[in-house]
Amino acid sequence: MFKHNPTSQTFRQAAKNIRGQQGLRNYFREGLARSGLYTLHMEKYFNKYNLPLELLALPYVESLFNYKAYSKVGAAGMWQFTRRTGRRYLKINYTVDERFDPIKSTEAAAKLLKENYEKLGVWPLAITAYNHGVHGMQRAVIKHNTKDLGEIIEKYESRSFKFASRNFYAEFIAALEVSKNYRVYFGEIEFEEPLKYTVFKLPNYVRLSTLAKRLDISIAEIKEYNPSLRRSVLNSKRRLPKGFILKLPVREGFDPDKVYARIPKNEKFKKQIATDWYQVERGDNLEEIARLYKTSIKELIELNDIINPHQIYVGQVLKIRPENVLVADNEKRTERKVRKLETSANPVNESPAVSSQNTTETSVEDFTMLAADRDDAYSTFENQYFSENTPDPGVKEKVEKIPEKKKSSTSIYGTINVQYDETLGHYADWLNIPTQQLRQLNKFNFGEHIRINQEIKVQYSRVSYEEFTKKRMEFHRAIEEDFFSTYKIDNIIIHKIEQGENIWYLCNDVYNVPCWLVLKYNPKIDLQNLKAGDMLTMPNVALIEDSAG
Repeated sequence: MFKHNPTSQTFRQAAKNIRGQQGLRNYFREGLARSGLYTLHMEKYFNKYNLPLELLALPYVESLFNYKAYSKVGAAGMWQFTRRTGRRYLKINYTVDERFDPIKSTEAAAKLLKENYEKLGVWPLAITAYNHGVHGMQRAVIKHNTKDLGEIIEKYESRSFKFASRNFYAEFIAALEVSKNYRVYFGEIEFEEPLKYTVFKLPNYVRLSTLAKRLDISIAEIKEYNPSLRRSVLNSKRRLPKGFILKLPVREGFDPDKVYARIPKNEKFKKQIATDWYQVERGDNLEEIARLYKTSIKELIELNDIINPHQIYVGQVLKIRPENVLVADNEKRTERKVRKLETSANPVNESPAVSSQNTTETSVEDFTMLAADRDDAYSTFENQYFSENTPDPGVKEKVEKIPEKKKSSTSIYGTINVQYDETLGHYADWLNIPTQQLRQLNKFNFGEHIRINQEIKVQYSRVSYEEFTKKRMEFHRAIEEDFFSTYKIDNIIIHKIEQGENIWYLCNDVYNVPCWLVLKYNPKIDLQNLKAGDMLTMPNVALIEDSAG
């Protein structure tokens, strides 16, 4: 086990490699029982893509078949898709997040696993790539000229190939063994009955409360059958989207088409509810924002779950009621929009914090975080936080019209600065243009990564600047809402930076928190250029007891 002639240092190192978790046996047993709900549906998709059914043991490793699972770094659902990977196969927006749908996410997982196998050629590598990323495993294969996972685990060194990735295949094998031979480990288990449902495609936008009442089904039951629906839909602040495939419990003599036809026309809509958002700028305070939108500070605080009204920060996304948007002072809004779109002649080298009159210095005593996403988590952190020539974080967004001789009737170019969790793919989606078009516009090579605060040129040819900004704000708002529906800030820790430490290391190896959250707690510190002696406020995150994360 320890090769030849182990020393005391050998055993000390071995102790560091042992991880344990109390209660896992009971959790696994519960996961086995829960798997009965979905196994038949899952087998259908894995047979469709000609995949080994043994791969269906992966959800035991990822979530123990809990479709509500949500990790501190933003992996969601039974298959624990990140937003970056999930958006390749699933619909993820402010009304629907299909990562939480056990059936749709299963098909997405089947596609991803099939792609991994086609690129890597052997299942141990393809399965490990589900955790580490296919490009990371390809680099390991090339570097050591082998497809032997054991040899790669022993020899491959990477900032991101740590304990979780090195042990992922072993965890899968263990989960497969226990799930196939569950009687040996648990005795008999009463599996839950397979989920049975009927489907109905919505021909219009409609409020969930209206539909639940007409169908005589509780919102809680609709949520259980349709876990991809986000909170904005469940509380009817957004309508159920047109074309959504609604799953409904099977009831004898129940015809959803006939019931839907009886809903009055004035309760069916052609468009989604218009919502608006405001992104905090330097110098803002709640009083000014409330006055701008003809609302009260109290309403802004309640609508956005603001705990400390003196601690709003630049870039924070605030929700505004549609009725307040409609009556807002248009002259002031126009003036602010012009100010926001103006091209800045020089980079603004200022702290990203809101003006001093509206902020307080961070300390253990008075810091209160506002209630506010696993990418290829490690490689994303590396590429975004440790690339060279990162632009000044103070550069403002700007929009410039194309010179007249090149201008079409709708084309407007602009520049934005990359925020955390954003990718070129996201920008392409929000702009409704191909990702390759963005690469060409910015002269990026294929596979070249973007970096936090990097200036990116975009083209508003198919959507307006306002529509792009709305989608961008909803993206970040959704990340915060998902996180704080599962986790809470238990306390804060003041961390003094030591030589060699960086934000990637602190977030992933020390505190296990998303970097965007640390950024909120440290608005005046350049997290990409930490120096020994810098003091960081690190949030300590705890699971909310009644959540299912």
